[in-house]
Amino acid sequence: MNIQFRIRKVVALLVAICSSAVLSAPALHAQDILADIFDEGMNRSQIMESISWLTDVSGGRLTNSPSMFKAASWTQRRLNEWGIQDVWTEEWGPFGQGWSNEKAWVRMVEPDAQALIFNVVEWTEGTNGIVSGPAILVSDIWNQADLDRYRGTLKGAFVLLEVAPPIAGPLLEPLATRRTPEELLQQALPRRPQTRTAMTPEDSVRFAAIRAGFARNDFLRASALPFFKEEGVAAIVLVSETGVGGTVFLDTTFYGAVGPKSPSAVPIITMAKEHYGRIVRILEKGLPVTLEAEINNTFHGTMDDPGINVIAEIPGTGSPEEVVMLGAHLDGFSYSTSTTDNAANVGVMMEAMRILKAVNAPMKRTVRLGLWTGEEQGLYGSKAYVNDHFINLETREKTDAFDHLAAYYNLDNGTGAIRGAMSQIDIQPNSVVDSTFTAWTMLLPAELGLQIVSKLGGGGTDHVSFYTNGLPGFQFMQDWLSYWTVTHHSNMDTYERVPEADVKKNAIIVASFVYLTANQETLFPRTITR
Repeated sequence: MNIQFRIRKVVALLVAICSSAVLSAPALHAQDILADIFDEGMNRSQIMESISWLTDVSGGRLTNSPSMFKAASWTQRRLNEWGIQDVWTEEWGPFGQGWSNEKAWVRMVEPDAQALIFNVVEWTEGTNGIVSGPAILVSDIWNQADLDRYRGTLKGAFVLLEVAPPIAGPLLEPLATRRTPEELLQQALPRRPQTRTAMTPEDSVRFAAIRAGFARNDFLRASALPFFKEEGVAAIVLVSETGVGGTVFLDTTFYGAVGPKSPSAVPIITMAKEHYGRIVRILEKGLPVTLEAEINNTFHGTMDDPGINVIAEIPGTGSPEEVVMLGAHLDGFSYSTSTTDNAANVGVMMEAMRILKAVNAPMKRTVRLGLWTGEEQGLYGSKAYVNDHFINLETREKTDAFDHLAAYYNLDNGTGAIRGAMSQIDIQPNSVVDSTFTAWTMLLPAELGLQIVSKLGGGGTDHVSFYTNGLPGFQFMQDWLSYWTVTHHSNMDTYERVPEADVKKNAIIVASFVYLTANQETLFPRTITR
């Protein structure tokens, strides 16, 4: 250990001792445990094997699908194998039926033969065998009058709902990036309210187009979907507006309207924009295009089936009624293995539990892992857990456990390295969280890459279920890497996108924060809810 690192450690210890979150264990003993956590995570990691089981073997893990149940069973077995005996599942819901795709191919047969790249939209019916028919562009449907013009003309057709996306220029920007020092600095500074500027004519046009697009989607969901079923179309074809090189991202045209309690009786697919664009350009030349497809889908269970969360814990030895939680969402989408969203982070949280158990870290509070499902449909699993254990979301009546949650830590930002804890100062009643996270950041080895405490908190994932209900829920800020350009909700969200060095370090950081939280003198304050 070099002299600069020793000085950094001494400063960190002084900050930790002076902060309001003093370690109950002797500071030097805590440093020994943190060193053990680092050694275990770096030299005996099992995280890549865990991620491979969750992705390569289990698959995409759509909620209530066979893939999800396979992953849930495996996580329980693996945690038991690591010596974590308190592992169970909790039902929530009802969620509805599961769904899986067993076979899917689509090709163009006229005027030229080509296999086409696409995703099958979940909770949709299949084609009931091989079907063949014309591709018909109906991008001009905005209202009932537009829809009526196509009555009697779409039987057996593949209905294309959008014009071809604009052709982007050559890829001159990297697909994967890391946060720069300047970006980290901006995250570490409190945000100042921005002065509103007057709306320009260009803004008005842009917002009008956005509102029109939402209105069109509402109409397509409510009126066009049953119309296409009545007309007997072969399939509805959507286009991946973003993504290049055959990467197909989730399309939101029917997202939410088609689901576990409202399946589509019409097959729906989302096609790579390069292949979709070719079909549209041929049609615009006045030439017919014939497509052929076979899609086999299966619905599982009933509309009343519950979802499940996987829960595991290591009992505390001093104040076991007080709990530190860590978690990630186990569910994903069916058209890939949902690795960066979110199997890799499930692997991180499981590995953090394994590390804490392997080093026999002394923890006065109970440490509890939550692996949620239904996140992609609306944070359902974590919301249900908060409702069942901490606060009734309707009556706002709190349980005794509400005041005993030390913290909840979440990961759901891809596979990139954690660059900072997120203190979310806008909902904190004081500076305890920010100062404590700062002290802990200084305690950890610099080679882990944890550099700042972000004043922001992020949203759109399961810690929101906690902090919006007064509970101390936190996310970590990660490098995005190729999350938005390649993997997020796409057919390319695969094991190959996991940087091993990053996720190993992430598990060490999470395990360290959980250990420190389990032994700090006081609980983190409840959040300010709005």
